[in-house]
Formats: sequence, C-alpha cells, structure tokens
Amino acid sequence: MFPNIGQIQATADYATVYQWEMQFLFPPRGVSSAGTWMSEPDWNVRCESAELPQATNQPVTVSIRGHEIKQPGITSYSKQINIVFVETVDNKISEFLKAWKEICYRTTSGHQWRKEDTDAVVQIMRLNRQLIPIYEYILVGCWLEDAQLGSLDGSSSEAMKPNMTMSYDYFVEGAPGGAAPGPIPF
Repeated sequence: MFPNIGQIQATADYATVYQWEMQFLFPPRGVSSAGTWMSEPDWNVRCESAELPQATNQPVTVSIRGHEIKQPGITSYSKQINIVFVETVDNKISEFLKAWKEICYRTTSGHQWRKEDTDAVVQIMRLNRQLIPIYEYILVGCWLEDAQLGSLDGSSSEAMKPNMTMSYDYFVEGAPGGAAPGPIPF
C-alpha cells in the first residue's frame, strides 16, 4: 500500500542525523593525567561528525543431505569508528590526539602504557528535535588507532579538521540510561 500524506504526518518526528552529542564518559587515564584534557562541553562543541558503531551476526550454516539452514551465531563488532573534529587556534584537539597517541605507543621509545591507561569509554547520543536524548551508544575499551590532522591548503578557506580512528572492544546501545555496559574496568 502506498502511504498518503495523512499517514506520513501521523508518524512521530523523524530522527535526524544532525542532532546528537558525543562525550567521553571515562577519558583515557594516561591523557587525563597529562593535563591535556578538555572539559566535556569542549569535546561536543568541536565534534563535527561521528560514525556509529556496528555489530553483525555471523550465521551458522548447517548443510544436511542437500538442505541448508542458517541460524544466528557469534556477534562481530566493526571494532572501529571515525570521529572528525574542528580544530581551534588553541590546538586542543591536536594536543589531545598527540597525547593519546603517545600513551598508546611512545614514538621515540616504543614503550607502551597499560591497557587501563590507554582505554576510554565514549558515549554517542542521538537527540530528538527538543535536544532530549532518544538513543545512546556506549563504546567500551576505546583506544586511538589512527589520527590524521589533515592538510594545509593555501587555496581553501576551510577550518582544520583533525580526525581520529578509534578502536573499541564492544558497545552497548539502547534507550538513554538503559545501555549501561556493566562494570567499567577502571
């Protein structure tokens, strides 16, 4: 049946891709102790875009005498997302990315910090049109996999947009406040 305008108007407000918030629920301990940590509103204000985490179910396929069936198997997480920030002249994003990269892998010595010092817990919340959270994703075991500061370009009038690829161990999702991941390991 083809929907009519009345049916479309009778649905709830549609979720938008531009009303959301991002925050670190637990920052990487090694970065927050280094003095380069910003307050939570600073992260959200500087965050231009964030990918959402994904989970895929790997099916179990059973073939018996020419018949094949599938059933749900192990859940596999995409294990990484990309987040893009807009840099300001105080270099807060660049300094944070540098500090997080250094605790994940010290570039001059190869020394690495412990997992509990490099990991973070990140929350991404989708908001309704009144800016009230309607759905949340909590990513646990996050660490900085890659950071790109971008390019300098004399022929462009764009803002600098550093981005980070962040790996995570798993995520939980659901209604705000109901997606608690259980005990946080730090």
